Amino acid sequence: VTPDKKAILYKNKKVIWTQILPELPRDFLVTNNGKRAIMVENYYGNKHDATKKVLIFFDENGQEVSNYNLENLADIKNVLHTTSSSHWLSEYKFNSEENEIIIDTVVLTCPLLERVSTDEDMKKVNECIKPKPFERILFSTVDGKILSRLKIENVQ
Repeated sequence: VTPDKKAILYKNKKVIWTQILPELPRDFLVTNNGKRAIMVENYYGNKHDATKKVLIFFDENGQEVSNYNLENLADIKNVLHTTSSSHWLSEYKFNSEENEIIIDTVVLTCPLLERVSTDEDMKKVNECIKPKPFERILFSTVDGKILSRLKIENVQ
């Protein structure tokens, strides 16, 4: 991915496809066989607009097959927002066949204080901003559809 938001997929030094992305992604994942790609965004640069796409699935030709905006994936009211990002996910991983991807989302440990005026308040804020597991979302990498969505405490 180039600084001007262009994703270029190469195979054996040959360009397979190029695509202009809506945002500069946090990560751009490609399956080992090169047939699927996924843009993962953490809200950087989109002016904290929860309707912007943060997860986009691409097919083997670089065509978008599915997308999700932040408000559809995260508990937006309980996500830490900073100047540079929103901390809505902790990790993701493909299954062994790479036809599914699991994304774990996070929320704040506790609500942030409206006003911080003491050292005790600051300690509370530092405790609250620690991410807490929230949901595990399973997606098909083939079509980008959600296969399951579970609260993390219900995941074994």
